[in-house]
Amino acid sequence: MLLFYLMTEEENKYNENNKANPKYHALIDKIKNAIKRYIYSQPKLLKLYLKQFCKSRVHDLDLILTECIKRVKSGNTYRSSTFLPKSTFNDAYQKLHKRKILKNTYIELLNLYFKKGANRKLLYRHRDTTFIVNKNGHDKVEYNEQKKRKGTKVDIETDSNGIVIFSNTNDGNMNDAKIFNLNKDKFYFIDEDIRIRLSKYYCADPAYYTNKILDYIRSKDLIPIIKPNKKNTKDETKIKKLELNNHDSKIYSKRFVIEDTNGNIKSFKLIQTRMDSKSENFESSLFISYINKVLKYI
Repeated sequence: MLLFYLMTEEENKYNENNKANPKYHALIDKIKNAIKRYIYSQPKLLKLYLKQFCKSRVHDLDLILTECIKRVKSGNTYRSSTFLPKSTFNDAYQKLHKRKILKNTYIELLNLYFKKGANRKLLYRHRDTTFIVNKNGHDKVEYNEQKKRKGTKVDIETDSNGIVIFSNTNDGNMNDAKIFNLNKDKFYFIDEDIRIRLSKYYCADPAYYTNKILDYIRSKDLIPIIKPNKKNTKDETKIKKLELNNHDSKIYSKRFVIEDTNGNIKSFKLIQTRMDSKSENFESSLFISYINKVLKYI
């Protein structure tokens, strides 16, 4: 029993969500400074925050951003802050969403990230969805038969390093192929010219193995590396034909980067379990996890 207790103590020491861990505060500070730089580069936004929230000098911009990021990281409520009143905290957090501060901060960081070596970073593109369990969401929430839970699906596409270049939220009961067909022509976070010119391989799991998706990927001058879906195939000779060759298998193995990104998203507790009632607010919270990921490469 004592050994179990000591092991738990040791694990908590290195847990990224443990507030006693110095890495927790370093992560918060890195994200905060990135958002702060964006706000300072926008005079109107800076004026809004200084006038509305910092006029009494009791609540400075550093404190507001720190508490907002902590909320997403630890999944706390607006009442949890010992420094900000609930109404001030709620208002400041909603301003981050409504003025697209988190999204625009991420896009600026993404442009900075792609300034060097974009050709290697976009050589492989990866597509997947991750299921988010719902608690307070009212829209884009449906019962998923496989997960036996109500939730939302986050559809993401990443580059070779697992950096998100596309993201969208969808009903939790939709299959991946249907989600892809709905979102394939929607807004990406990087310029279309760079994306199309520098990309070569498009990797996805068997859920995307349909003729419609394969034809679409090829029409964009990309080579699809999608593991064939053998679910309804019983003929052994056909199964052998469906298997990826050695070259494609090596490329397909690179998909671990998008799985790592899904894990990074769910390391933020407010995202791991959806607390935001509106999907647009939830989407905006996702950008904090994306900012955390891209900052590791800048």
